[in-house]
Amino acid sequence: MTLAPPDQPQIIDFIIPVRHPTTVVDWEVVKKNLSETIKSISAQTAPNWRAVIIANDCADLPETPPGFTVRRVNFPPKFLPSRDVDPEAFFEAVRSDKGRRILEGFKELKPSSYVMIVDYDDFISNRLAAHVADKKAANGWYFSTGYVYSGSRLTYIYHDFFEFCGTSLIIRADLFGLPDDLSQVPELIVRRNLGSHKFITKDLEARGQALESLPYPGAVYRVGHQGTTSGSRKLLSEMLPRWMLRHRPIEYVRRATRFRWMTASRRREFSIP
Repeated sequence: MTLAPPDQPQIIDFIIPVRHPTTVVDWEVVKKNLSETIKSISAQTAPNWRAVIIANDCADLPETPPGFTVRRVNFPPKFLPSRDVDPEAFFEAVRSDKGRRILEGFKELKPSSYVMIVDYDDFISNRLAAHVADKKAANGWYFSTGYVYSGSRLTYIYHDFFEFCGTSLIIRADLFGLPDDLSQVPELIVRRNLGSHKFITKDLEARGQALESLPYPGAVYRVGHQGTTSGSRKLLSEMLPRWMLRHRPIEYVRRATRFRWMTASRRREFSIP
């Protein structure tokens, strides 16, 4: 994969994979959340960004502003094994489907600077494009902190956010390990480097190409709505499960100190309605 010359502005490409409509409970919820994610991306304070949404031909999508393209695919609905019976098989299936869609985003945009994969129901900081604009040598950034939000007046500041949420990495395009011929990408790379956020930071560090920590919270992970692959719950039950108070009381108290009010400035930065 060819990088942009160092004298050219650094572009951040946002890739938003969207699941097959028949695999979600309520498509109208997905559509509404996606429209809010689109608004969050388009609120960047610098113009050096592009975005692509990958969705099935049959998917009814919200309108998109300038800077966005839509790449249609005809992938069939992905059969997901029972998460309770075989969680690893479940997540491998999710990674495969998500990775294939993200690969289509690479084919559409042919990134030459930085790439960020954005889940279709999350919010991102409006400072990200400006942050990468003059970073010509960095490998990329992981989001060491981010917010968790379920629609109430509370947010939760999550440490090691990149381990928790897929909307948490900005990576130089060539570090994904993709060949120039994007029709010949091994399935392992599709699942491991594209379809998951769990492995690539450690893989890059092992290769001597470690990412840097973003110096501020970079994204908001929305929980507790229909259509999430993670099966997340409402904010309090997600962050403060009852079993933790009984079995890990110190951790329970520590987590309780990480709740923050959803301030007006935070809503503006992430375009949260």
